[in-house]
Amino acid sequence: MIVILALGTKGDLIPAVAIAQRLTARNQRVRIVTDAHLLVPEWVPPNIECCGVDNEDPHLLDRALVSAVCAQTTFVLASLFCIGPACAAAETRRVPFAAFATFAASDFPHPPEFIQALTDSLPVNLRFSLEMRHPLRHWLWRLFINDVGDLREACGLDPMPLALLSGEAPLLFYAIPRPLFALVEDPQMLHDSIRVCGQWMLNRTLGNPSFMTSHPSVSSFLAERNTRKLIHIGFGSMDCFHPILSQRAEAVHAIIRAIYFGLESANMCALWVVNAREGDACELMEQLTKSAAAQTRICVVRGPVDYAALFASGILCGSVNHGGIGTILEVLRGGLKQVVAPFMFDQERWGSRLELEGVAKCFCDIDPEFITADEWKIAFEWLGNAQGMEKVLQWQGILERSDADDGISLACDTIVEKICDQLKRNDEIK
Repeated sequence: MIVILALGTKGDLIPAVAIAQRLTARNQRVRIVTDAHLLVPEWVPPNIECCGVDNEDPHLLDRALVSAVCAQTTFVLASLFCIGPACAAAETRRVPFAAFATFAASDFPHPPEFIQALTDSLPVNLRFSLEMRHPLRHWLWRLFINDVGDLREACGLDPMPLALLSGEAPLLFYAIPRPLFALVEDPQMLHDSIRVCGQWMLNRTLGNPSFMTSHPSVSSFLAERNTRKLIHIGFGSMDCFHPILSQRAEAVHAIIRAIYFGLESANMCALWVVNAREGDACELMEQLTKSAAAQTRICVVRGPVDYAALFASGILCGSVNHGGIGTILEVLRGGLKQVVAPFMFDQERWGSRLELEGVAKCFCDIDPEFITADEWKIAFEWLGNAQGMEKVLQWQGILERSDADDGISLACDTIVEKICDQLKRNDEIK
């Protein structure tokens, strides 16, 4: 059985589900271990075996991940946020493991003090400049976070994975389209243990209903907007994951208020996709829709939503989003411009790079709750004009050609090959 550990947000889960679909089609048994709140039917097909974990204590959570790697496991695949428990579990079960990422790990270099502390902790014969070990700098930076050394000792392992540090580097799959990855690093210069495999997307079912058919309540809103241009607003799973939107009511109110007045000043309307099922984001959006004035500007759509269908519907002139890689790629495939209001981690990196390409505007170095109505107005007006559309259409074509490469098959081939090699070695030992 192949166990996939994928904690985080929807952006971490979807690639795991996508490769699980492909591996299942090859008669491989696959189990996904992820955050319990991400296991919704719209994201996880019923034929994919899943296990939800829900523990706020990171130490207990790591142990739960290790425990989920059962005796029948033949391979462990993990998002970079689970690399420590994945490494420990794989060593315990004596099976191969690999990591996958939806951002360039080399974009986030090791802090110098981390490098020094790690080097000092190694035996003298294994000390080296970690930054010079090209494969390691792509995944090692997450390996020892959250006291993974304690976790390894609890598993009966050496606190340092010395065999890995001195031997073959684990595989790292970048689930990122090669043209987008090339904005960060030259794929041709990567070590052979690192593969850029294109975006890992869910299988799309032919004959899916259009967005308007799936969301009939939007039709009446569109009929009343007159000639005002329409944009999409959606912050992915940030509205049910990130503390700003899931726990801080005043921040949510500030964001909604500034966006509403920005729309009013720009004389535009919005479809606001909300994924939260409960909590402040959900309650405040419900309050917002009760306002007659707001109802003429904003139509709240309960997610999850088929973004491919929405962005291909022809009703939008652009998107406002958080900069998650899955969302920004769907917007580009839909041939739309976008404004990125990043919340965390790699989102600002992708937003700023798309801005350099001329296909997006990014609110860099500012939390979404502090963006003013006037700043939103300028961003909305940019979405509503034709400036930058030529470059957007160029990127739309680039991604269409890149998607045809089907890099996920390469990842599946490699995983199955590693499993077969390990089984042969086990037979030889016996």
